[in-house]
Amino acid sequence: VLGREMFVIDQGEDNVETVILIHGFPTSSFDYRKSIHHFTENNYRVVTFDHLGFGFSEKPDDYSYSLVEQAEQATTLWKILGIESAHIVAHDMGDSVLTEIL
Repeated sequence: VLGREMFVIDQGEDNVETVILIHGFPTSSFDYRKSIHHFTENNYRVVTFDHLGFGFSEKPDDYSYSLVEQAEQATTLWKILGIESAHIVAHDMGDSVLTEIL
């Protein structure tokens, strides 16, 4: 995404409502590991990812890790995945990233 490697989990069918799970600091999408199947079993597509610098995503030296840049990474990812609308669950720093998006 934007020339960076991002770890992404995308589960469920493409033609159903989407739930996006945004993790906080200093964790990763691993926080949501026990929640994903509850959504997919109830006919939702679930997308979660590791912000740059977290979890299994790239940790570049030439990146400021600002909330604005993390928001740009997230929205670009969603466009790549074809997400036009979604329910969003955010935690901790994920709330701040989401605020930049809104």
